[in-house]
Amino acid sequence: MAKKSEKQRRKAERKAQKDAEKAARAAAEEAFRLRQEKHKRALIAIPLITGALALGLVFGLGESQLAGIVGLCGGLLFLMIGLSSLGGSVQPRDRMKAGSIDFGASKDR
Repeated sequence: MAKKSEKQRRKAERKAQKDAEKAARAAAEEAFRLRQEKHKRALIAIPLITGALALGLVFGLGESQLAGIVGLCGGLLFLMIGLSSLGGSVQPRDRMKAGSIDFGASKDR
């Protein structure tokens, strides 16, 4: 009887661990999706805001050099956020699997 209850206890622990891992994976995927949506909104808003500000400076104040600086800063910000969202969308390799370990060419061969 003791073996059977021990077996059931281990089985319940494994099931609880799998459920916890599944919940953690779902939470991580949801956080990733929210971060991607935020980047997408920023990639839309930055050119619009920068363009409106630059046009306001040119036509409202006649400051074409300041408008150019604003446009340059907006373009750099757009580039930084665009590249970070592109790099953030790449899933890392699972280095815990034995098949993903590559020690390179052996010098003995």
